[in-house]
Amino acid sequence: MKSVIFTLTAILILAYGCKQPAPQSETPAKDILSANMDTTVNPGDDFFAFANGGWIKNNPIPDEQSSWGIAYLVIEENRNRLRDITEKAAAQKASQGSAEQKIGDFWATAMDSVAIHANGLKPIQPLLNEIEAIKDVRQLSTMVGKLERLGVGTIIGTYIGQDSKNSEAIALQFWQTGLGLPGKGILF
Repeated sequence: MKSVIFTLTAILILAYGCKQPAPQSETPAKDILSANMDTTVNPGDDFFAFANGGWIKNNPIPDEQSSWGIAYLVIEENRNRLRDITEKAAAQKASQGSAEQKIGDFWATAMDSVAIHANGLKPIQPLLNEIEAIKDVRQLSTMVGKLERLGVGTIIGTYIGQDSKNSEAIALQFWQTGLGLPGKGILF
């Protein structure tokens, strides 16, 4: 048995060693780490500025933002891609019931500010009436469940994550919401 394992291992090593190297491009790949360093800073004086200074200089915080980082760039890129997808879907005459048609209709409806202002609260007035009619905790809990199913944030936030007392268990987590100021809430 040992000789079979040894033979298979030797064959794998030889096969790997015989593999043709990937062709090298004429221009070397840019080293992303050194491209974002600021070598004018002594790393012993300020390692953060040394390691990240180039990126910080090349990516200043936009005037409308309070902070900026790679995560914001990813979010911004996602927003731009989503906007492009939705605008293209709205411009084409996609077949009824297709994803493109649904996305295009959603986008066109959301961008029709004249109709939105004309309708006011009419589209959600039945739901607002239900909320106003809540008289006890049972009705409140029923409404919270209904709103959660609709994707509306309520007084209780939920997510699934590691249990705080047993990190090996994944559990439903609850927290009180609504204590902070809202974000921009703008998708595009």
